[in-house]
Amino acid sequence: MIEESTTAPRQKPDYDWDFFLAHAGVDLAAAEGLYRNLTPQAKAFLDAVSTLPGDNWDEVLPAAQSSSLISVIIISPNTKKAYYQREEIS
Repeated sequence: MIEESTTAPRQKPDYDWDFFLAHAGVDLAAAEGLYRNLTPQAKAFLDAVSTLPGDNWDEVLPAAQSSSLISVIIISPNTKKAYYQREEIS
């Protein structure tokens, strides 16, 4: 006798990244430390690691953030001067 499985098959998640790491440019070292702690257990997007030279940040960053399960915002005194980070927060 063949038993039917009572668990549903796993579906592909609706997101590409587990975490999107937003930081001011001068706070990259803190973001890289967090990235190292998250990976490889989770899939984290960090601009310095996950983008290629020549990528259009105006397109790549919003797309990555919207396809992430969680946005992690690293807040520091540098945040108010960081254009992309302020956009990511809003």
